[in-house]
This record gives sequence, C-alpha cells and structure tokens, in this order.
Amino acid sequence: MANLASTYQSQGRWKEVEPLEHPDTLFRMGNLAAKYWSQGRRNEAVSLQRQAVESSKRVLGEEHPDTLVLTSSLASAYADQCQWEETIELAIQVVRTSKWVLGEEHPDTLSRMTDLASFYSDHGQWNKAQPLQMQVIQASRRVLGEEHPAALGAIHNLAITWD
Repeated sequence: MANLASTYQSQGRWKEVEPLEHPDTLFRMGNLAAKYWSQGRRNEAVSLQRQAVESSKRVLGEEHPDTLVLTSSLASAYADQCQWEETIELAIQVVRTSKWVLGEEHPDTLSRMTDLASFYSDHGQWNKAQPLQMQVIQASRRVLGEEHPAALGAIHNLAITWD
C-alpha cells in the first residue's frame, strides 16, 4: 500500500493517495508488522515497519505522537536484529523529538529515554546508558512519585546496567 501510495504521489494522483495513507491505515501497518515479527517473518516485519514510519512522517509529520510510536517500534525491531547503529540513531531521534514535543518529563519521553538507555546498555555503551538512566530515575521520582512502578523500574534498569 505504501508503494502504491508513493507511485500515486509521484503521478500527482493526490486523491488516490489519501485513503492509502490514512492514520488508521498506518496504525494497521504497524500492527501487521508486529504480527509478522511474532511469526518469525523478521525481514517482512522490518520492511513494513519502515514503510509505516516513512508514510507516517509524510502524512502526520515527524513530530506526531503516532509517528514517534511507529519509529520507536522500528528502533526496537532493529535492536532485536542487533543493528545497533540504526537502533541508536532512531532512538536518539525519538527522544529528542519527544522532549521537544511532549516535554522532558512527560511519561512517554521518560519511557523513550529508558528504551535508549537499554539500547546503549545492550550495545555495551554503559557510559552512555548510566547517566541517561539516572535522569530517568530522578524525573520519574519527581513526576510520578518515589514508589511508582515506572520509577522503581528505572532503578531496576540501572541496577542491571551496573551488574
């Protein structure tokens, strides 16, 4: 569908592009990619996820929350395939955009910072993971409270990194 939309777009057939790139369609593409992934169809899943991200950027914009969710999912897919350069690049992009759009202490931003820290840790970049995890802990405690599950989870993640 994304390829067809791109073809229509290059031909100037704008009215035919819109139904193919509706936000509901993009959401469903992301869901289908997740189903492919769970079936072990990794390459198809990543390809579809990439198309969903590109279409979402075109239709909704890079700063739209749905685009950020799709991009985060793509970063996770890259991480599962140990494509660390792509993973970290996308995760940094998502964190920067989340901070700008949602704010530095928004729960979604903190979650994306946690993801980035995990990617750093998984890739052996503990010197980058640790300070990021400390920021998440401090902000989570401030925003959510000392005993909120997300704040406790952030402490747990730091302990894993130290381990």
